[in-house]
Amino acid sequence: MKTIGLLLGVLMLYSGLTVGGTAQETPPVVISVVRMQKFRNRGHHPENNRRVTFRLSNQSKNTLLVYGFKYDGEFEPTGYLIAFDSDRGEWVYPTSNNRPVEWNETAKESNETIRLRPGDSIKFTAEMSQLEVGGRFKRTVYVAWEKYQKPIEVRSAEFILR
Repeated sequence: MKTIGLLLGVLMLYSGLTVGGTAQETPPVVISVVRMQKFRNRGHHPENNRRVTFRLSNQSKNTLLVYGFKYDGEFEPTGYLIAFDSDRGEWVYPTSNNRPVEWNETAKESNETIRLRPGDSIKFTAEMSQLEVGGRFKRTVYVAWEKYQKPIEVRSAEFILR
């Protein structure tokens, strides 16, 4: 009888975590690399000759808010390209303190939102340098599933720039 009570207690604890606890707080959001291509950059940074196309997919059952900025009919999600520093053995942000900027300190232009319905996805790009070829990277994006919730950072799987 004690075994059944213990088993029921464990099941109740487990179901509490999956229904309203930690396991459900982060929606299933997937950021993946769709394409990497070399291109000729005739702009003021010719060393940026790699273009990476990402796909952000909402695989949850709820509409997702993606934060970013809109320009020329396009949408660029707010986030970072973070690199793996093999000397330190850690992922490094491109900020002086190696951390993302606090959300309340981000520029208002990057706080616009688009709604991503369940099963939908968007594509966006990043230009990278030929000097970064062979490096390990991840792309981060900020999302929320309620308008008044503080956005959370979601990271892509690791990719190696070619």
